[in-house]
Amino acid sequence: MRCTVRSSYWRTTRPWAEASPPNADRDAVATIRPACVRSARAQSRQRTYDALPLRGRDELKGQHTDATGRRAITDDLLAQLAHDLPDALIIADAAGKVAFWNSAAEELFGWPAADAMGQSLDLIIPERLRERHWSGYTRVMESGQSEYSDRLLEVPALHRDGHTISIAFKVALLTEPEDPRPFGIAAVLRDDTARWEEQRRLREQVASLEARQS
Repeated sequence: MRCTVRSSYWRTTRPWAEASPPNADRDAVATIRPACVRSARAQSRQRTYDALPLRGRDELKGQHTDATGRRAITDDLLAQLAHDLPDALIIADAAGKVAFWNSAAEELFGWPAADAMGQSLDLIIPERLRERHWSGYTRVMESGQSEYSDRLLEVPALHRDGHTISIAFKVALLTEPEDPRPFGIAAVLRDDTARWEEQRRLREQVASLEARQS
Protein backbone atom coordinates (compact mmCIF):
# COMPACT_ATOMS: atom_id res chain seq x y z
CA MET A 1 0.00 0.00 0.00
CA ARG A 2 1.45 3.37 -0.98
CA CYS A 3 0.48 6.90 -0.04
CA THR A 4 -0.31 9.42 -2.71
CA VAL A 5 0.02 13.19 -2.54
CA ARG A 6 -2.44 14.79 -4.95
CA SER A 7 -1.74 18.37 -5.92
CA SER A 8 -0.53 20.37 -8.91
CA TYR A 9 1.99 21.95 -6.51
CA TRP A 10 3.44 18.65 -5.30
CA ARG A 11 2.46 15.42 -7.07
CA THR A 12 4.24 12.19 -6.13
CA THR A 13 3.52 8.62 -5.06
CA ARG A 14 5.87 6.82 -2.72
CA PRO A 15 5.77 4.70 0.44
CA TRP A 16 6.20 6.43 3.78
CA ALA A 17 9.32 4.67 5.01
CA GLU A 18 9.86 3.82 8.61
CA ALA A 19 12.50 6.18 9.88
CA SER A 20 14.03 7.08 13.20
CA PRO A 21 15.32 10.66 12.97
CA PRO A 22 15.86 12.34 16.31
CA ASN A 23 13.28 15.09 15.82
CA ALA A 24 9.68 14.46 16.91
CA ASP A 25 8.22 16.20 13.87
CA ARG A 26 10.19 14.03 11.45
CA ASP A 27 8.94 10.98 13.36
CA ALA A 28 5.41 12.24 12.70
CA VAL A 29 5.98 12.06 8.95
CA ALA A 30 6.90 8.40 9.24
CA THR A 31 3.92 7.57 11.45
CA ILE A 32 1.11 9.83 10.14
CA ARG A 33 -0.48 6.80 8.48
CA PRO A 34 0.54 3.55 10.20
CA ALA A 35 -0.94 1.42 7.41
CA CYS A 36 1.50 3.06 5.00
CA VAL A 37 4.64 2.49 7.06
CA ARG A 38 7.10 0.19 5.32
CA SER A 39 10.58 -1.03 6.02
CA ALA A 40 12.98 1.37 4.35
CA ARG A 41 15.33 -1.47 3.53
CA ALA A 42 12.75 -3.79 1.99
CA GLN A 43 10.17 -1.47 0.45
CA SER A 44 11.39 2.08 -0.19
CA ARG A 45 11.70 3.14 -3.81
CA GLN A 46 14.71 5.31 -4.53
CA ARG A 47 15.16 7.91 -7.23
CA THR A 48 18.83 8.52 -7.96
CA TYR A 49 20.54 11.52 -9.45
CA ASP A 50 24.14 11.80 -10.57
CA ALA A 51 26.42 13.94 -8.44
CA LEU A 52 23.65 15.16 -6.16
CA PRO A 53 25.29 17.13 -3.34
CA LEU A 54 24.24 16.15 0.16
CA ARG A 55 24.26 18.89 2.76
CA GLY A 56 23.15 18.88 6.36
CA ARG A 57 23.73 16.51 9.22
CA ASP A 58 26.91 14.43 9.23
CA GLU A 59 24.97 11.21 9.62
CA LEU A 60 23.32 11.76 6.23
CA LYS A 61 26.56 12.30 4.33
CA GLY A 62 27.89 9.37 2.36
CA GLN A 63 25.21 6.92 3.50
CA HIS A 64 22.65 7.32 0.71
CA THR A 65 24.22 5.72 -2.36
CA ASP A 66 23.09 3.02 -4.76
CA ALA A 67 25.11 0.13 -6.18
CA THR A 68 26.86 2.43 -8.66
CA GLY A 69 27.95 4.86 -5.97
CA ARG A 70 25.53 7.58 -7.04
CA ARG A 71 23.74 9.61 -4.38
CA ALA A 72 20.16 8.47 -3.84
CA ILE A 73 17.04 10.33 -2.74
CA THR A 74 15.76 8.24 0.16
CA ASP A 75 12.83 8.64 2.52
CA ASP A 76 15.18 9.61 5.35
CA LEU A 77 16.65 12.36 3.20
CA LEU A 78 13.18 13.59 2.20
CA ALA A 79 12.22 13.72 5.87
CA GLN A 80 15.32 15.83 6.52
CA LEU A 81 14.37 18.09 3.59
CA ALA A 82 10.84 18.53 4.92
CA HIS A 83 12.20 19.51 8.32
CA ASP A 84 14.74 21.99 6.89
CA LEU A 85 12.59 23.63 4.18
CA PRO A 86 12.84 27.44 4.25
CA ASP A 87 9.05 27.58 3.92
CA ALA A 88 6.76 26.37 6.68
CA LEU A 89 5.41 22.85 6.15
CA ILE A 90 2.42 21.71 8.18
CA ILE A 91 0.61 18.38 7.88
CA ALA A 92 -2.74 17.83 9.57
CA ASP A 93 -4.75 14.62 9.85
CA ALA A 94 -8.36 14.17 8.78
CA ALA A 95 -9.58 15.62 12.08
CA GLY A 96 -7.48 18.75 11.64
CA LYS A 97 -4.87 17.86 14.26
CA VAL A 98 -1.25 18.82 13.59
CA ALA A 99 0.84 15.78 12.61
CA PHE A 100 3.94 17.56 11.29
CA TRP A 101 5.36 21.00 12.03
CA ASN A 102 8.78 21.90 10.66
CA SER A 103 11.30 24.43 11.90
CA ALA A 104 10.10 27.15 9.51
CA ALA A 105 6.58 26.74 10.92
CA GLU A 106 8.03 27.29 14.39
CA GLU A 107 9.56 30.56 13.21
CA LEU A 108 6.47 31.70 11.29
CA PHE A 109 3.89 31.06 14.02
CA GLY A 110 6.00 31.13 17.17
CA TRP A 111 4.92 27.68 18.41
CA PRO A 112 7.59 25.02 19.01
CA ALA A 113 6.85 21.72 17.29
CA ALA A 114 6.52 20.03 20.67
CA ASP A 115 3.66 22.37 21.57
CA ALA A 116 1.96 22.32 18.16
CA MET A 117 1.95 18.54 17.59
CA GLY A 118 -1.49 17.04 18.19
CA GLN A 119 -3.16 20.44 18.51
CA SER A 120 -6.08 21.64 16.41
CA LEU A 121 -5.34 23.96 13.50
CA ASP A 122 -7.34 26.52 15.50
CA LEU A 123 -3.89 27.23 16.91
CA ILE A 124 -3.22 29.45 13.89
CA ILE A 125 -6.75 30.29 12.64
CA PRO A 126 -8.31 33.59 13.73
CA GLU A 127 -11.53 32.96 15.65
CA ARG A 128 -13.73 34.82 13.16
CA LEU A 129 -12.60 32.47 10.36
CA ARG A 130 -12.83 29.12 12.15
CA GLU A 131 -16.43 28.25 11.29
CA ARG A 132 -15.82 28.84 7.60
CA HIS A 133 -12.51 26.96 7.71
CA TRP A 134 -13.91 23.85 9.38
CA SER A 135 -16.92 23.73 7.08
CA GLY A 136 -14.61 23.59 4.08
CA TYR A 137 -12.11 21.27 5.75
CA THR A 138 -14.78 18.71 6.62
CA ARG A 139 -16.20 18.85 3.10
CA VAL A 140 -12.78 18.22 1.55
CA MET A 141 -12.00 15.33 3.90
CA GLU A 142 -15.32 13.67 3.07
CA SER A 143 -15.29 14.24 -0.70
CA GLY A 144 -11.60 14.11 -1.52
CA GLN A 145 -12.06 17.18 -3.70
CA SER A 146 -10.75 20.67 -3.16
CA GLU A 147 -11.29 23.69 -5.38
CA TYR A 148 -8.18 25.25 -3.86
CA SER A 149 -5.58 22.66 -4.90
CA ASP A 150 -4.42 24.71 -7.88
CA ARG A 151 -4.56 28.10 -6.18
CA LEU A 152 -2.24 30.16 -4.06
CA LEU A 153 -4.30 31.03 -1.01
CA GLU A 154 -3.84 34.22 0.97
CA VAL A 155 -5.43 34.44 4.42
CA PRO A 156 -4.82 35.97 7.84
CA ALA A 157 -3.34 33.73 10.53
CA LEU A 158 -2.57 33.89 14.23
CA HIS A 159 0.88 34.12 15.75
CA ARG A 160 1.50 32.63 19.18
CA ASP A 161 1.67 36.08 20.79
CA GLY A 162 -1.80 36.92 19.46
CA HIS A 163 -1.00 39.29 16.61
CA THR A 164 -2.32 38.62 13.11
CA ILE A 165 -0.07 37.90 10.16
CA SER A 166 -0.85 37.35 6.49
CA ILE A 167 0.19 34.03 4.96
CA ALA A 168 0.27 32.65 1.42
CA PHE A 169 0.12 28.89 0.94
CA LYS A 170 -0.77 25.91 -1.24
CA VAL A 171 -2.21 22.60 -0.12
CA ALA A 172 -1.87 18.96 -1.13
CA LEU A 173 -4.27 16.17 -0.16
CA LEU A 174 -2.75 12.96 1.22
CA THR A 175 -4.54 9.82 0.01
CA GLU A 176 -4.10 6.13 -0.66
CA PRO A 177 -4.68 4.72 -4.18
CA GLU A 178 -7.61 2.53 -3.10
CA ASP A 179 -9.36 5.27 -1.12
CA PRO A 180 -10.01 8.72 -2.64
CA ARG A 181 -10.85 10.21 0.74
CA PRO A 182 -7.82 12.04 2.19
CA PHE A 183 -6.32 10.92 5.47
CA GLY A 184 -4.55 14.25 5.82
CA ILE A 185 -3.55 17.49 4.19
CA ALA A 186 -0.19 19.19 3.74
CA ALA A 187 0.33 22.93 3.41
CA VAL A 188 3.44 24.85 2.39
CA LEU A 189 3.22 28.37 3.81
CA ARG A 190 5.17 31.61 3.92
CA ASP A 191 4.81 35.02 5.53
CA ASP A 192 2.99 37.38 3.17
CA THR A 193 2.46 40.22 5.65
CA ALA A 194 4.81 42.78 4.08
CA ARG A 195 3.31 42.39 0.60
CA TRP A 196 -0.24 42.51 1.94
CA GLU A 197 0.46 45.69 3.91
CA GLU A 198 2.03 47.32 0.84
CA GLN A 199 -1.03 46.44 -1.24
CA ARG A 200 -3.29 47.93 1.44
CA ARG A 201 -1.22 51.12 1.47
CA LEU A 202 -1.49 51.42 -2.31
CA ARG A 203 -5.27 50.84 -2.22
CA GLU A 204 -5.62 53.57 0.38
CA GLN A 205 -3.58 55.96 -1.79
CA VAL A 206 -5.73 55.21 -4.83
CA ALA A 207 -8.92 55.68 -2.82
CA SER A 208 -7.60 59.02 -1.50
CA LEU A 209 -6.77 60.24 -5.01
CA GLU A 210 -10.17 59.19 -6.35
CA ALA A 211 -11.88 61.01 -3.47
CA ARG A 212 -10.03 64.22 -4.29
CA GLN A 213 -11.02 64.00 -7.95
CA SER A 214 -14.68 63.40 -7.25
